[in-house]
Amino acid sequence: MDWGVGHYESTAAELAPASEQTVEAAGIGAGERVLDVACGTGNASAVAAARGASVVGVDGAERLLGVARERVPDGTFLVGDLERLPVEDASFDAVVSVFGVIFAHDARRAAAELRRVVKPGGRIVLATWLDRGPIADLMRAVRAAAPDGDAAREAGDEEAGASPYVRLDWGDPATLEQLLGPGTFSATEHALPLTAPSPRAWIDRQNRDHPAWHALRATIPSDTWATTLDRLTDVLADGNEAADGTLLIHTPFLVARMDVPAA
Repeated sequence: MDWGVGHYESTAAELAPASEQTVEAAGIGAGERVLDVACGTGNASAVAAARGASVVGVDGAERLLGVARERVPDGTFLVGDLERLPVEDASFDAVVSVFGVIFAHDARRAAAELRRVVKPGGRIVLATWLDRGPIADLMRAVRAAAPDGDAAREAGDEEAGASPYVRLDWGDPATLEQLLGPGTFSATEHALPLTAPSPRAWIDRQNRDHPAWHALRATIPSDTWATTLDRLTDVLADGNEAADGTLLIHTPFLVARMDVPAA
């Protein structure tokens, strides 16, 4: 999937509060060196830089890195793979990723890279989605509409995607603690408010702007996709907290921190 297509900036703006909470949980301060993995438009990088940190961001989408460079002119932003980060071993005081590394094809390899680049005594802090709430319900409906690519990837079909394909539950604290390796683990739950003029307006914006929706839409016939959008609107409306026709939902997420032992 090409995260540079569409207009991911609108989604990034919605997710910005989660970056604030992630950087806060990391306790980032002036003079520290911070790596923002799958940085996108630079939400977490901007928060860390405002605290006086020296920021490096890595992402696979050059267009989004261009946005991040404009937002954080003192930062360094590199094109790179989540499973082969283009940075040196043990070179960062803190490594953060806000709803980013969770999209790695091989979760274990991506997690090993987070450990490789963090200094002894440093910390890794991730924001990950929890598998409940209206957006989780919506994503299940989206996956139900998608062609079954995951099974082919897991079976090692190179035409379907990279192999090995390892998807783990990034929202499960026990899984995360095991994934991130030895250290002191802690996690707190938060809820991200999402708003729009209506449930359908939110769905239409994702359809117009979000790279993942662009990728999915390309695999489904147009008449089927129109029906799919109607079904997704109904799923979102079922979880709507607003009674006036507008949209208000709170989608839960986890901020997990692993403190790495000092050498």
